[in-house]
Amino acid sequence: AFSGRESDAEYGIWGELARQLGKFDVFKDLYSPLRAPGESAWINLLKGQKTLILLDELPPYLENAKSWQIGDSNLCTVTITALSNLFSALGKEELSNCCLVFSDLKATYESASNLLQSSFKELENEANRMARNIEPIRSAVFACCLRSVLMISACLVRAVMLVSLSAICLLYYTAKIAAFFMGIKDTTAGSYSHSSSLYDTS
Repeated sequence: AFSGRESDAEYGIWGELARQLGKFDVFKDLYSPLRAPGESAWINLLKGQKTLILLDELPPYLENAKSWQIGDSNLCTVTITALSNLFSALGKEELSNCCLVFSDLKATYESASNLLQSSFKELENEANRMARNIEPIRSAVFACCLRSVLMISACLVRAVMLVSLSAICLLYYTAKIAAFFMGIKDTTAGSYSHSSSLYDTS
């Protein structure tokens, strides 16, 4: 997982992810100076294991990364390239066991600078080639769903109780009828007296 609030990550997003996976040295040639991992490098890092990658708060990270000079470029540009290569790598068969989850970029880049708007759109377009959008449930919708579930549950409980009561009544009257034909005169609990005809051995 990587949060964009970790703006001082010394080895970039890719170095932090490699460190968390216990494969920091896989990108050892990309740390000084920082260079974006290519598609093959990402595949080499992630292949062979089930991996869930979580990326959050990318906009503030990239905003800050603009000030980090790397040769004639900056960390923002290098990171955009690295992430675009990651998105592309995730579409390959070798990484079919990997999943990437990242927060929505659109709402944030609309208020960003022109440079960041272009960067975010580039990332979003790359991600949309294979991504599935997941809309979080809003509180009002959740409350409505919860009420519906509770109402259905209450109806089911009531129905079960009615069925159970009906079954008990049916058993009771069945026992009464059976007792009548068997000659049992008193069916109250603890007081069963049988007609003499049932036990008359004369």
